[in-house]
Amino acid sequence: MTGTTVLVAADLRARFCDTARTWLEHCGASVELTAERHDGFHHVHGSGRDWSPRLYVALITALFHDGVTRCLVGTRGLLGEGWDATKLNVLIDLTAVTTSLAVNQLRGRALRLDPDDPTKLANNWDVVCIAPEFTKGLDDYQRFCVKHQHLFGVTDDGTIEKGVGHVHAALTTLKPEGVEDSVARFNAEMLERVPQRAAYRTLWRIGAPYHPEPIHALELGRSGGGGGAFPPFAGRRDPWSHHSLSLAMGHAVLAALQDAALIEQQLQMHAGERAGGYVRLFLEQAREADSALFTQALAEVLGPLRRPRYVIPRLADIEHPTWLSRWLPRVIGQYFARRSRQVVMWHAVPTALSSSKSEAVLFERRWNQYVSPGQAVYAHRGIGREMLEAARDQGLVSTAVPHRKEVFV
Repeated sequence: MTGTTVLVAADLRARFCDTARTWLEHCGASVELTAERHDGFHHVHGSGRDWSPRLYVALITALFHDGVTRCLVGTRGLLGEGWDATKLNVLIDLTAVTTSLAVNQLRGRALRLDPDDPTKLANNWDVVCIAPEFTKGLDDYQRFCVKHQHLFGVTDDGTIEKGVGHVHAALTTLKPEGVEDSVARFNAEMLERVPQRAAYRTLWRIGAPYHPEPIHALELGRSGGGGGAFPPFAGRRDPWSHHSLSLAMGHAVLAALQDAALIEQQLQMHAGERAGGYVRLFLEQAREADSALFTQALAEVLGPLRRPRYVIPRLADIEHPTWLSRWLPRVIGQYFARRSRQVVMWHAVPTALSSSKSEAVLFERRWNQYVSPGQAVYAHRGIGREMLEAARDQGLVSTAVPHRKEVFV
């Protein structure tokens, strides 16, 4: 519906008109309805002194509430501020508005509580058109980013985040020109969420206590993952995954900082998995200083080597199939494969633990416990510097760029 037109799907016309006439009669409105047929829909006309947008918006809203129709298409002027439909639980935004006030008002249409459905959860969608072959073909995506600058949403790992990152982790750093290659993946992952209403309602933790201050968090894509290698510890049969390896490194950093009495002892780490293979790590219920220090230290370990004072190797067991392991089913053949242990990457010892050899040893001990055997090496001169240069030449340094965020839990 618009300010001048009401259209109804062809298969709904009879029920719509019959129910509408009953509603109009009950309201005492002087209106005569007729329906003009078109291909696939009917154009509904109302004649009489009472027929106006104000009347038919109230009429159609009432029919929507009663389930006569389950979908309304309308302009922002009609279905924007002041329009109230508590049954509405899906909003598809096709507008070009970007101001925070207008965006919040629009989404607020679907966020109203429904007294008849205490478990209601709203799904708000943005439709974004990407046409990079045209001069302004990426403008719609840029509008989408602006819309979400001040919007908070629950993410798939249960944290609350502001900005496009709550829609998908990859959108945090994805350039507009790179979106086209990811459209199919984004659409598939968005559609997978549709039936997961109960799961996402649980993620909101309605009524549970929350931490009112933003928490520093680190988010990392698959480029920092394990690559299928195995943990270099006896008895470990499962290969590293991006999540398990990131978690192990996070534990090493946290324990070393606690050993050095740089952060509180009782803090716990959250490691959430997100769509697209992203992992987010942060300290739960931490003071801002502790949260910031942990995030900084972990970013140095996971990210590219700048000019670290100390570095430490990460070893992993690489599996090599034998003729017997190839012949046997995987569940049995894995026990007959051969493994070799080798250095797969060098990492920085965090600056907070690098002012002295004794501090570096604290980190080394926890690294050996959670991640890999290996010795922290001074990298500013001598053999340590030569080893670091060789590692760079051989591609044994991280190219991952962890992204820092502030989230709420």
